[in-house]
Amino acid sequence: KEAGLTERAIDVYEKAGWSHDAARIAMEAGLTEKAGKLYIKAIADYEKTGRFDLAAGVAKEAGLTEKVELYETLENLLK
Repeated sequence: KEAGLTERAIDVYEKAGWSHDAARIAMEAGLTEKAGKLYIKAIADYEKTGRFDLAAGVAKEAGLTEKVELYETLENLLK
């Protein structure tokens, strides 16, 4: 039952456009493949809006070191 509620919460957050929050919930539930896809979506969403600082934070949380460096560089160039 709890697993169903977790997946429902992930679905609701994802549909609301809160990919980062959905990724965190998925990761906490051990759904690493789902979490990975949601982290990538969250990074793309932040990139589209020019929020490279947030994209870097999500990339760091997801363990995507090369993306962290990229977004930190972009953020510093825009300062």
